[in-house]
Amino acid sequence: MLKNNLLKLLFTLTLLLGLSSCSSTTPNKAASSKNEVTLYGVSWCGHCQHARQYFKKNNIAYNDYDVEESEKYRKEFDKLGGTGYPLIFINGTRIEGFDEEAIKEALNKL
Repeated sequence: MLKNNLLKLLFTLTLLLGLSSCSSTTPNKAASSKNEVTLYGVSWCGHCQHARQYFKKNNIAYNDYDVEESEKYRKEFDKLGGTGYPLIFINGTRIEGFDEEAIKEALNKL
């Protein structure tokens, strides 16, 4: 439990630091949503594609971070202890892989 709380805190701090460096003219789609959804993945991952399709189909705004295309997001992924794709965070809940039921449950938590 302590490990989960530390990971949530680390993710929140990482997210806040990342948002503070964003240009004020660049809208953050997830910030306007009632849910904060972030996906760390890669372009060739089938489970990542399923997650992206699920979010699009259900009109869920999300941050899509390709860890092969961005050194910044690769470092975040590594700091978060990512070992497989996708690594999804919804309102602070960590989901490893594409798990539709876990995603639904996390989206309903507020």
